[in-house]
Amino acid sequence: MKTGAALLLLLASAAAPRATDYFPAPEARGGWRRLVDANAPPDAARRARLRQVAGIDWDRLRDAWEYNTGAAGSTGLLVVRRGWVVGEWYRSSGPETTFNLYSSSKPYVSVAFGLLLAESAAGKLAGPRLGLDTRMYAREWLPEGLPPSDPRKSAITLRQLLTMTSGIPSHNDTGEPPAGAGPYEFALGKDARWPTARLASDPGTTWSYSNPGVSHLVLIHRRASGQDLREYLRTRLFLPIGMSHFDWLELGGSGHLGPHRQGYSGLLTTARDHARFLYLALQRGRWSTGQVVPADYYGWALAPTPVKADYGALWWRNRVPGTPADTFQTGGARNNHGWVMPGPELIVVRLGDGEKYPENFSEELLRRVQAALVGGPSTH
Repeated sequence: MKTGAALLLLLASAAAPRATDYFPAPEARGGWRRLVDANAPPDAARRARLRQVAGIDWDRLRDAWEYNTGAAGSTGLLVVRRGWVVGEWYRSSGPETTFNLYSSSKPYVSVAFGLLLAESAAGKLAGPRLGLDTRMYAREWLPEGLPPSDPRKSAITLRQLLTMTSGIPSHNDTGEPPAGAGPYEFALGKDARWPTARLASDPGTTWSYSNPGVSHLVLIHRRASGQDLREYLRTRLFLPIGMSHFDWLELGGSGHLGPHRQGYSGLLTTARDHARFLYLALQRGRWSTGQVVPADYYGWALAPTPVKADYGALWWRNRVPGTPADTFQTGGARNNHGWVMPGPELIVVRLGDGEKYPENFSEELLRRVQAALVGGPSTH
């Protein structure tokens, strides 16, 4: 069933005009090109143009929004195909509303390292060269972690931190830092009594979804770049692709390490701006302003991790049943997600602050979106 749906999507998009040379202007200069307005049903002429230009049956696409409204809370749903906004809806929010992306923040950290590695390779960073297989528990990269609380930590590489294979325990197992503990000290396991003091497994042997591991990355990036993570990305990523809403919550300080950006969560942005980030990935880092992110970054960042095939370097891969095999996504709590389907040139952003959702919410939402592709799988 999954293979058949993917084949239909590829057939539907094979002869369609592609959007490889289109890039949205900043919102202040018009933003995304669009075939529909937010929260406004198109007239008959626009419906016909949606089918002709973007290959979208708008009435079926609206079914996805109606399904999304079944979950409580403020929410927004944005669908882009071939570089055209083909559906955009909001409830108790709007195009300017910023949502916490939660763990959909993680791929932004991944991109920050893609940029940092390129700068290191070009000799633009002080100190030794940084590579994916560089060991991180070293004075040059993570002096805050020395001496390591578990001798096995000395073998942890950058690649393992980015792919969640470092052996650092999952936050689901460690719980929150105890009262009075700094969040970054806790992530490093600076107290032998803390569950983060020992690895859950040898580095590189197992996969564990670990927010403390991403906290390591925040510290390493700050040390290597000499910049706050948000400010680093502001000039290299956010502004070059026209993002206008990008704040990031902080952790630590007040006598503890930090404050630093949360990293594993806490990026605040809009549906339209998150769609830009995803469109950049669809374009393999290319924008009207030039090659913003090295194209080869996406090659390794979206590749399957040997011990976890549906995960790359802080990106999820082909996670939702019924989507094409090359689908990748950002994934956050409360269904704050963004999906990219390269074949049909489809981007879907779903943001919200609700806490309760039907079972298999993402699967059903994307089934309805894909059913709106002209020639795509049927909803009936």
